[in-house]
Amino acid sequence: MGISSHLSTDGIHVITVDCPPVNALTVQGWFELADSLDEASADPATKVVILRAEGRGWNAGVDIKEMQNTEGFDALIGANKGCFAAFKAVYECSVPVIAAVHGFCLGGGVGPVGNADIVVASDDAYFGVPEVKQGALGAATHLARPGPPAPDAHALLHGPHDQGQRPGAARLGLRGGPPRPARRRSSRARGRHCRQGHPRHPGRQGGAQRDRPDRRQQELSLRAGLHDGAEPDGRERRTARPVRRGQGMKPRDKQMTIDEVVGRLRSGMTIGIGGWGPRRKPMALVRAILRSDLTDLTIVSWGGADVGLLADAGKIKRLVYAFVSLDSIPIEPLFAKARRDATIPEICEWDEGMFFTGLKAASERLPFLPMRAGLGSDVLVNNPSIRTIRSPYADGGTFVAVPALKLDAALVHLNRADVHGNATYLGPDPFFDDLFAMAADEVFVSCEQIVDTAGLTVDTPVQRLLLSRMMVTGVVETPNGAHFTNCTPDYERDEKFQRHYATSAADPDAWTGFKERFLSGDEAAYQAAVAAFGEEA
Repeated sequence: MGISSHLSTDGIHVITVDCPPVNALTVQGWFELADSLDEASADPATKVVILRAEGRGWNAGVDIKEMQNTEGFDALIGANKGCFAAFKAVYECSVPVIAAVHGFCLGGGVGPVGNADIVVASDDAYFGVPEVKQGALGAATHLARPGPPAPDAHALLHGPHDQGQRPGAARLGLRGGPPRPARRRSSRARGRHCRQGHPRHPGRQGGAQRDRPDRRQQELSLRAGLHDGAEPDGRERRTARPVRRGQGMKPRDKQMTIDEVVGRLRSGMTIGIGGWGPRRKPMALVRAILRSDLTDLTIVSWGGADVGLLADAGKIKRLVYAFVSLDSIPIEPLFAKARRDATIPEICEWDEGMFFTGLKAASERLPFLPMRAGLGSDVLVNNPSIRTIRSPYADGGTFVAVPALKLDAALVHLNRADVHGNATYLGPDPFFDDLFAMAADEVFVSCEQIVDTAGLTVDTPVQRLLLSRMMVTGVVETPNGAHFTNCTPDYERDEKFQRHYATSAADPDAWTGFKERFLSGDEAAYQAAVAAFGEEA
């Protein structure tokens, strides 16, 4: 009974509220819920938190009987602070929070739901904030946050009064929304709850309280329910675990070095490389793979110099691509040589539409998606493993069953990112980097500059926030890291260097000299050599 936590081996941290008869929480219960959330957030093994409850309803808010049985206003003040702590712990959790709601969700219980990333509700779920009838704001703002105002104001204030009137979740329009912006956190996050002022938490003071960011997406349409009076169940609650001052939880920082990223990769992996031809390629990460002992890679790419360099180094066992070009130089020279010499063991040349569809299927966790592109072409002749499928509907049409391009890892380069993994592009095209990220088990982002989360949308609209922190495994700040491809508007393609690259690739002796000068050292040596080359007449 009380608040319990369980972390599974696959990183799912389940927090269960079990406080009969109606899961109304005492002051101690709210702080205990906040502690459980903070502990789950701080554990590196946690990938997602699920909030659930036992009993006939999810939560009936604060324990009113505790207030009635406590002299003075300590219980009232403590409940306010406890709710604040729990709501904030959900909102500032470093991993996604899913609220699994059944039955009634009332009063203070609406707060954790309103702050969750995703809400999954049963057919009998209903929501209400009956405290507004008593002149208390309560969780009304949290009911409004995840969705537009309820269409029935009377239901919001009074709620349905019998089981037959309760709207099922199927009519609520509940769904998971896009990831919210990364939270701002204090360095003493676990001490932030301000527990002073209640006899059950003597002398426990937290850090400064700060307002939440107000840029929340409205995603849920909620209707209200009837508040069942919260009654104490007579059972002894578990004592909340003490929090030591000065041992605050830090937000999850995903900054890595280039070598640390390559250290996460393994020979034989399927690696997707974002960007497009000679445009915004994660070249610093590609150069690091060249220096590594990785082999037998399956590379999936809208190819440019990334494919050429990896092919020349003998790193590629299987290549899935739609084209390999440098734009102003139509065919990438090292790739052309590898094709002529048949040094890439397995070649999968796909139509561009098929390539996109394969990434989309993987991003949606589907084994394949049907499309017409490729029918009647040599793509199917040269890729006999790709099947066709007949429509089960009246049209009876035949389609290409494009297999999912599932990736073990994706490497992408964007203009700006924060330490948590949120990343934005500033140029004219996202180049499907988001599809690469969603198709991959792990995602590593190199960027021109790491900035504060709020800085990601200072000079560009929020729609250019392409990658959410929930997609990203690691972030590397690599100025000029896309060179010699472009990274508009930070810099354009280095045409002079690209011509030198192509010319050198055509001659074995010249190519040996090129590799010695530009590719024999680490990334800092490469950038220094490029700077010196640029100063030459």
